[in-house]
Amino acid sequence: MDKQESYSKKELKEFKKILKQKLKKAKEERDQLKSLYINQKNYIGNAVSAGSGIGQFMPEKAMLKKLRNRMERKVMKLEEAIDRTENGSYGICEKTGELIDKKRLKAKPTATKIFRH
Repeated sequence: MDKQESYSKKELKEFKKILKQKLKKAKEERDQLKSLYINQKNYIGNAVSAGSGIGQFMPEKAMLKKLRNRMERKVMKLEEAIDRTENGSYGICEKTGELIDKKRLKAKPTATKIFRH
């Protein structure tokens, strides 16, 4: 029996649907984080103008920025995965050229490598 070299168009379409749902949610979360970051930044600016110390706000601001950047990377990876479903390379390990198991892709749809123990 020959080894499958890529996922079928039907399978890629199913993966694309999942990826688009995850992308929509990730963009919503990213936008919420952006809004929180902007509001926090404005709040800090107002507090400093009123004479409050800025130091007490720095951990929250740094955490929001870190979360926002992490969500930006997630959005980018999801968009790249969607592109791979369109060009037929989705689910193919970038190191070995083998198909990534469907279970792995369902657990981590942006996976680009086969997970080996």
